[in-house]
Amino acid sequence: VAVPKDFVLNNKAITLAADVFFVDGIAFLMSVSRQIKFVTAEHTPVRTAKSLTKHIKRILQVYYRAGFVVRYVMMDGEFEKIKSELPSIVVNTTAAKERVAEAERTIRTIKERCRGVLATVPFKHVPRRMKIEFLYFVILWLNAFPLRSGISKVFSPREIIVRWKMSAKKHCRVLPGSYCEVHDEPDPTNTMVPRTHEGIALGPTGNLQGTVKFFCLNTGRILKRRNFTEIPMPDSIIARVDAIGLKEKQT
Repeated sequence: VAVPKDFVLNNKAITLAADVFFVDGIAFLMSVSRQIKFVTAEHTPVRTAKSLTKHIKRILQVYYRAGFVVRYVMMDGEFEKIKSELPSIVVNTTAAKERVAEAERTIRTIKERCRGVLATVPFKHVPRRMKIEFLYFVILWLNAFPLRSGISKVFSPREIIVRWKMSAKKHCRVLPGSYCEVHDEPDPTNTMVPRTHEGIALGPTGNLQGTVKFFCLNTGRILKRRNFTEIPMPDSIIARVDAIGLKEKQT
């Protein structure tokens, strides 16, 4: 996607607003750019200076690949400890009980959309890993549509940064929370080993091919597959997912 004139920045300098927020005790580092409105979020189980710096540098690299340079990052007081770790940018931290408005509003939107996704699934106790992936699903589609408050009414934040757009045919193949038999596609053998895994759809990975992520009910790991068969949700699968979530003390 060529960079259109309506959102070319004079010096391509970006200001970020960032903060840490929690979803049922699960910590995420969120950032949103003031000009482009591109949102990122990453699970951060450890919030040491070294860990937070690593996550921030990943975000800076995303903008750098798109031709933008992050000059300022607006954060709350928790990030005071990383100032010395990021000498190339200006880390502006707030005073006690002061918040970054853009970050707070974006976090509210993310949480509301996550509640909407969780309201559509039949589980009473959603496992932690599924909640994390549902949040990534929300972020993926937040970035996929142009915003009135953004710098382009034609191109979405994702198109501006990643330089390609989502496809309904490839990336809307299955709803998150659906029960699927995930095809393993092993090397040809003559054994009677099952060729599928029981999994819960978590949404697209966001790649060009339209690969889908699944929560494997046998191992608890995330599977990324291109082929699957969606099946009506049986009560036994709901009970298995609830048991995993209850064991993790999730609501």
